[in-house]
Amino acid sequence: MGAGSAGLKLTGPSGMVRWRVENGLRSKENGMIIVTGGAGFIGSAIVAGLNARGIESILIVDNLGKDEKWKNLRKLRYAEYMEVEDFWSVVEAEHLEWPIEAVFHMGACSDTRETDSSYLVTNNYEYSKELAQWAVDIEARVCG
Repeated sequence: MGAGSAGLKLTGPSGMVRWRVENGLRSKENGMIIVTGGAGFIGSAIVAGLNARGIESILIVDNLGKDEKWKNLRKLRYAEYMEVEDFWSVVEAEHLEWPIEAVFHMGACSDTRETDSSYLVTNNYEYSKELAQWAVDIEARVCG
């Protein structure tokens, strides 16, 4: 039920773009699992591992940008995809539609050629700190 599914719809309040896969959830009983960096190499492997265990209640958060990591999503089954900026807007507004069970945090800038230290601190350190605090505040398990 990944991004290539026929049940794909664009939805979202106030212009926020989200990909929703109809009937992508097996069950909402236990809540959603968030995988940040879920379109990357390691993140998509985590999603594939969850899928192998029958878990499809997954929200993938990433920044697809202009490269081809979107291809990593083609064979995966997940309920929702959000760009990272849209995810934070939803979190800050407290508009998540489902309870969150766990957060696998794999999202970071891993480009060894990146020279903007301020960007790296904001993107890799501050974002991780804020995400971990948010997960603790909502009593979600933090993995990664």
